[in-house]
Amino acid sequence: MDTRNTKTDTARATNTSSTTTILHVTGSTTPKLDPKKLFTSTNPTDFAAQSDAAKYFYFNITPKDEKHMSKEELAFLAKCTKEIIPAGNHQVCVRTFGSPTATIKYLFLHGFSGTGSDSYRLMSAACEGDKQYPDDKKDDTQDKKSDTANKDAYKGNKDIQCIFIDMPGHGESTSKDQKIDVRAFVDAIKETSRRYGPFKMVSAHSLGAVALTKALADEQVVSSQNPEEPKHTNINMSEVLPDGSMQSPILVYLAASSSYDVTLEAALKYFKAAPMEKLSRVLQQLVADHFKESYAEVRKQYSNALNLAQIKHKIPRCAIFHGTADTLYPAEEADKLYASIKENHPETVVTKHILEGLNHGNILLRKEPRTSFLELCKEIASPDNAVEISPQDSNTAEPNTSRVTSRL
Repeated sequence: MDTRNTKTDTARATNTSSTTTILHVTGSTTPKLDPKKLFTSTNPTDFAAQSDAAKYFYFNITPKDEKHMSKEELAFLAKCTKEIIPAGNHQVCVRTFGSPTATIKYLFLHGFSGTGSDSYRLMSAACEGDKQYPDDKKDDTQDKKSDTANKDAYKGNKDIQCIFIDMPGHGESTSKDQKIDVRAFVDAIKETSRRYGPFKMVSAHSLGAVALTKALADEQVVSSQNPEEPKHTNINMSEVLPDGSMQSPILVYLAASSSYDVTLEAALKYFKAAPMEKLSRVLQQLVADHFKESYAEVRKQYSNALNLAQIKHKIPRCAIFHGTADTLYPAEEADKLYASIKENHPETVVTKHILEGLNHGNILLRKEPRTSFLELCKEIASPDNAVEISPQDSNTAEPNTSRVTSRL
């Protein structure tokens, strides 16, 4: 979930060279109501008809207007190629950045109300090396050993291709469906993976992380009658190892929830709804009606922590990033995700990065997590030199946990 239209969570940098992009929720036949009159009914039928919160699961998003993008993001998009591919009832805009002949592929997934280029700074740094942005000076992430850091800094990799998509109903992607939900995100991820995968790393933000974990849980090895045909999966996101097992890409979770309950609560927070407890129950019923399943079943299928238990892959590495100023998903969600991965995939190297002062949206733009993300890129480029990331703060109580202060 992106947060461009909230006061506390702004997804665009606040420097003078960037402007905030406002995406408007559209596509519903519901007339626009006075915000003060929203959420006044606890009847599910009235709630669905009257409240903007219901649109969280019944939404279409207008394309991102280029005049609202920063010059940096527009310059990045000018270097990309674009393709529209069918995915179920959706027409999905897929863009690529980097070498078309690259052997290393990364996939980037945005959240609700975002677009594929939200992670443009990560993608640009992965292919071309990092650079200084106006708001980087606000981050207290400078290495004390600057000479050594500059010498060993990741310089980019021409053998990387970054693939990113506008989810159905977002950006330039469209859909025949009147009601779009997280399943549309999953459809888009699966079809993109079949065409562009497998991937070495997948970075997912917010609702994109929910869809990523669900897609991985659905992935399985495809049996072939031809013994000479290389083994592959039904989705082609992951690699099939010589022993026939699946190895997932490196997983990067940015501001992700552990439970679908938290995702629902975030929808109400997003639309500034109250009272939370009563409306949560109403929204759960709306979701159940929409999915034509019990809410317990929907929760089971779309909770990251629960789906991680269903993934049969070997997960080589997972990095979790979460900001302490995230008002939609509490920072404790990172702890729950970390615990679920360690419980269900004990062989996985998991690192958790708690970023002081960052919120749900600007976590995609700041110097950190970009610095740690580039360490992963460096490791992929030189796997023989890979080492487990150690905590940046030796006083942290939990292994493989770093805490970085970012002044906003």
